[in-house]
Order: sequence, then C-alpha cells, then structure tokens
Amino acid sequence: MDLVARETSGKKYSEKDAALFGSELAKHLAIGTENVQPVFENIFYFLWSEGNVLVNINPLTVNLKDSNERRTLAQLLDKGLDKPAGYVM
Repeated sequence: MDLVARETSGKKYSEKDAALFGSELAKHLAIGTENVQPVFENIFYFLWSEGNVLVNINPLTVNLKDSNERRTLAQLLDKGLDKPAGYVM
C-alpha cells in the first residue's frame, strides 16, 4: 500500500481511502483502529458566513465564481455534508 500521495498523480482520493489510510497508520503506530474517528465540515460556519453578505450587493451582478467560500460551499453540497471530510486519531 502506497501511503504517500503523489502530487502529479491524477487519482482522486475518497473518504474510503482516508479511512483506510487512518487504519493502516494506526496499525503501524500500534494504536487501536477504534481511535480513528471521522470528522465533518462545520456547516454552521458556512451558513453564518453566507449570512454576512452585505445587503447592498446584488448577487446577480457579482461574479460568484471568484469567491473561495462559495466555491467551497458548493463543493461541500455536491459531496454531501453527511460524508466525512477526513479522519483524526
């Protein structure tokens, strides 16, 4: 098993890959795999940040693709907020 991702690799890794990586790492560190826990995105932060958009800004005239937070929120919604963002030990 290759535990280091290559930056030039075109492979996309999923939450299953992250879970497998965490389990393998725990085994190599002699830590029980039950200590590998999923973590999720903080949806409340994104809801709060969207609520802080200025009232006088017309969203139809603003280029929404330039906003990193809007892009991140869109990616999270596409991925699904019920899926882990990663794993911690």
